[in-house]
Amino acid sequence: MVKPPLRPLLKAACVGATAVAFLLTQALPALALPAIKPDSTWMTNGPIRAVVEIGQVVYVGGQFTALCQVAGGVGACGAGDTIAVDNLAAIDATTGQPLGYDSVAHTTTFDHSVTGTSAPIVYDLAASPAGDRLFIGGQFAKVDGKSRKNVAAMDIDATGQGTLDTAFRAKLTGGRVFGLEASATRLYAGGTFTQAASQGTVYARYHLASIDYSGNVDPSWAPTVDASAGCARDCGIRELALAVDDGGASIFVTGDFNSIDGMARKTLAKLDAGGTGTPRSWTPGGFIGTNAFGYDLLPTDTKLYVAEGGSDFFALFDPVTGDMLAKTDTNGSVQAVALEGDTPIIGGHFRFVADNLGENCGTSGGTCAAHHKIAALDPANSYLADNSWNPSLDGDYHGAWSLLVDGTQLYIGGDYTAVSGVAQQYFARLS
Repeated sequence: MVKPPLRPLLKAACVGATAVAFLLTQALPALALPAIKPDSTWMTNGPIRAVVEIGQVVYVGGQFTALCQVAGGVGACGAGDTIAVDNLAAIDATTGQPLGYDSVAHTTTFDHSVTGTSAPIVYDLAASPAGDRLFIGGQFAKVDGKSRKNVAAMDIDATGQGTLDTAFRAKLTGGRVFGLEASATRLYAGGTFTQAASQGTVYARYHLASIDYSGNVDPSWAPTVDASAGCARDCGIRELALAVDDGGASIFVTGDFNSIDGMARKTLAKLDAGGTGTPRSWTPGGFIGTNAFGYDLLPTDTKLYVAEGGSDFFALFDPVTGDMLAKTDTNGSVQAVALEGDTPIIGGHFRFVADNLGENCGTSGGTCAAHHKIAALDPANSYLADNSWNPSLDGDYHGAWSLLVDGTQLYIGGDYTAVSGVAQQYFARLS
């Protein structure tokens, strides 16, 4: 992110690894964890699935129809101001208000819509490394009234305002787009889709595709994800992240699958970022579990942080050898991971997190420590739960879907109606 200048930014997903590679290869300072009570920011009236930041603007995507000044509970705004939006919005990171907020006209200058199906939703957002493009993935048929099938691109100017890229018209069909990752020249997409189309040509693409910035599907990059046997949920790819250890020459993918290109790969794999997308020999070590499926991942040059559902745990791998370096059990899915310095923060719909080695939280928590849908893991104590920091996400079931760290601030997008006892729904910032 260059326009505006890149700020310290380590997040769960959505920002191309090449944009943060320099930061991630430096020694990460020990940063204080934020307060557990949320700042006073605007929020939404429905779940947020993706949070990404470019300069001083935080973009959110999900399934909502309004920005709310005051919380009103599940699906509603409170007594304050309300601005109508459609599943995509932008928040000024300095003020916590909608970008370009006009309190008299009740408007935002970032006024865009993602619509066109019976239940349109944005599952992921990705920023170009230069910070001048925002990519949108999910389940939808239109963006700003123009035909766009599950993927779209916006040009972002120096003030954070967006304009739909009219040339980028790639289509991903036959399923949803769950994950996006942007390099300097192309967009990688993962999901449950089975076809990709551009310039009148339709390609078979089983859950992965590569698209250049002009909207052309790469005719060669076509790894085939097999999720047919033993799939637990949303068979296919959930998230992608360019590897940092090799400068983006490869890309990590996670989701619910059993093999790629006929090679056994359970829930986690490393592929060539170029060529045909051939799987690398890299495989994760340690016990993954037979019903595990990946939700999120975050690579640095020496570590790969992974959020898993099904078997429900956080895991840490060596991005070069695949060795499992740590594993922390939870009693519900871990759906997002971010880094505060060298401390992983995890979010999901768990209620308990292991704070002793070898501890199994089961479904009811066992002897694990209570942490309600968000927790920090102590790198000095085998990445077990840090019980000194205990915010909570309350209300709706799913909890945190997306986490973003900017310096000492933590943004939380998800499905909840209160944070640490304070009415703050679906979007929150802890400082």
